[in-house]
Amino acid sequence: ITKDDYTVIVNTREIVRKVTTNLDLLTIFLVVVAVIAIVLAFFLLLLSNISNIRENVWEFGILRAIGLNKGQVTRIYLYESFSVIITSMIIGFSIGLLVSTCSGLQVNLFLEVPYVLTFPTLLFCVMLFLSFITTFLASYFPSRQLNNMAVADVVRGST
Repeated sequence: ITKDDYTVIVNTREIVRKVTTNLDLLTIFLVVVAVIAIVLAFFLLLLSNISNIRENVWEFGILRAIGLNKGQVTRIYLYESFSVIITSMIIGFSIGLLVSTCSGLQVNLFLEVPYVLTFPTLLFCVMLFLSFITTFLASYFPSRQLNNMAVADVVRGST
């Protein structure tokens, strides 16, 4: 090999290995951040549902008084929570995909490389599953507390 200013030897396998290692570390970091976010979201959702049920104690009691059983009333609160969470997921997914695509296109415009959208399917599915579990737990526990009370006490508002 001649030694001139225009000859460069690059070990592509080593570069690919380093990039892959960095991407794996970034994925682990994002999973840890996602788990922390879902734990914080659980407590926020739990407090929100406790507040919502305490504000609607009379409604809860009336539903029980007109003949709905404990399971049906609990399901009503679960459905309400799931409808809010699913709507939030759809909006968040759409906005996140739009922002990440725009950011990726801008970076690739400056680098002059083709754009490839890589979707983190595993992370998305894990977050979806954890969100459903979190919603169920945060809705079930506050409504269970009211289910253990007598209908007359619930309607009277003595929580």
